[in-house]
Amino acid sequence: RPFARAPALIGRTMLSTGSGAPDANVKAYLQREAQLNEAKEHVYRTEFISRNAEFLEKGVTKVAAAAKLRQQRAAEAEMLNLDAELVKARRERLKQFYLEEYQRYQAELNERGLSLPF
Repeated sequence: RPFARAPALIGRTMLSTGSGAPDANVKAYLQREAQLNEAKEHVYRTEFISRNAEFLEKGVTKVAAAAKLRQQRAAEAEMLNLDAELVKARRERLKQFYLEEYQRYQAELNERGLSLPF
């Protein structure tokens, strides 16, 4: 008769270690479950923080890269403008130089009496 001993097990757990309290294993199991749930929650929060930190780091990196690219483009545009200004200044100086040389040459020819009046 296997069911004859069943009433003796009522109120006790099958995992009882004989510590005297019949539900000590259940309390230990529930405590362990609570610890596991706390650990899972901690892992979830840590992963959430990690994902947010990675997202924010990517944003900071992209902002820095965009700022660097913007500065690079501004520097290139400034160099082009400076180059155009330099070319313009050189042309003006060359015109001035050639005008002075022409005037000096005309003055020399006038001194010698070899110039033709225009």
